[in-house]
Amino acid sequence: MEFENIHFWIAIIASGVYVLTQLIPMLLGYGIDVDGLDADIEDTESSSIFEFISFKNLVVFMMGYGWSSYALIKIVPDIMGAVIVILSIFVGIVLIFINMLPMKALLKLQQKNEFHNKDIVGLSGIVTVSTSKNAIGKVKITVGDIIREYFALSNGEDLAVNTPITITKVLEDGVTVLIKRERRD
Repeated sequence: MEFENIHFWIAIIASGVYVLTQLIPMLLGYGIDVDGLDADIEDTESSSIFEFISFKNLVVFMMGYGWSSYALIKIVPDIMGAVIVILSIFVGIVLIFINMLPMKALLKLQQKNEFHNKDIVGLSGIVTVSTSKNAIGKVKITVGDIIREYFALSNGEDLAVNTPITITKVLEDGVTVLIKRERRD
């Protein structure tokens, strides 16, 4: 098998695998796969070599390597094989970085907006659905730049819509909060 055909088949196989890894989750209803999106990320600024090693990045590298080497062979037929390999490796690495940019951005966004329910204790908000000592209502609070709505129980007093409140406790279900009327001096 000659040099040109090897690179052509590397490109075809890698492209096929890439399309399948993107198409199958969408057809089966899993949505778009973003490696590591649900993982707990401690440090998104890490530059470890292991963050580059994934099946998806390997496929992207092989696709970039295969197509760039095949194109170089076709466009510049007199170029040396070593130069083709070096340039194609460079193109593959560049495509890995391009592939990782959206993932890095999503991970940073997730980390920026992630908080635990215990972090809302002491925050102020307003009642959006009135509550009494026996009825569950709803409250809106602002956490960072995001407005969140929670089910709420009052500390025994009736609270009407638009009443300013303070979160006093998050119940074990993580969805319901205990509230009290905010005292304004």
